[in-house]
Parts: sequence; C-alpha cells; structure tokens
Amino acid sequence: DMQQRQPQQQQQQSQQKPIAKLISSTPITRYLWDDDATGNVAKIHIDTLPLSSTKSMSWQDAGITKECVEARLLGGENDGLFVAIRQPSNLSENERKYHLHVPKMYKRAEAVKVIVKKH
Repeated sequence: DMQQRQPQQQQQQSQQKPIAKLISSTPITRYLWDDDATGNVAKIHIDTLPLSSTKSMSWQDAGITKECVEARLLGGENDGLFVAIRQPSNLSENERKYHLHVPKMYKRAEAVKVIVKKH
C-alpha cells in the first residue's frame, strides 16, 4: 500500500505548475508635475527611479522603454492616475517594478498618454 502511494505522490508533484515569484512594486516619490498655461494638458516627468530611500537610478540607466510603462486613469470621474513601470530583468538581477499613484488630481482627465524620452 505504501509503495502505491509514493508513485502517485511523485506524479502529482510533477504535474503541479511552478509558482510565480511575486515582485513588490516600489513607489515613485520624486517626479515633476507640469501644467500648461491653458490647463488642458498636464505632464508628469519621472527622471529617476528609486533604488533605496537614499539612492536612485536615472531613467536611461534603467533601460526603460515605452513598452515598460503603463498609465491609466482611475476613479469614476477620471480624476486619479496610476503609472506602472517595469524594469527589464536583463539590466538587473531581477525584474523591478515601480508605481506612481495619484488618487485625486486637480481636475478630471480625458486621456492619458505615455511618452518615453531619451535625454
């Protein structure tokens, strides 16, 4: 009876899917908010990504491309903003994730667009 259970357990273990590693997201706290004179367009400039509470990495050194950035409006009035940034794993030991969450902006927005610039 014991011999029959062992092959079944081994078979069940080999059929289990690998567990995905969860990666925490670091909040972005340094950014520049730039409104145009008419109030119709607001720009958020993120020039560095946090490595720790005292160190940061430039956007270019992080290897961020447009495909690494997701931005979306939040809330029923589109007056919140969420930006998620994924740093590719080929430039660091592990993939890193960052986020900027603005729960309530000054006015509601109609759209959000991502532009990645190289300086």
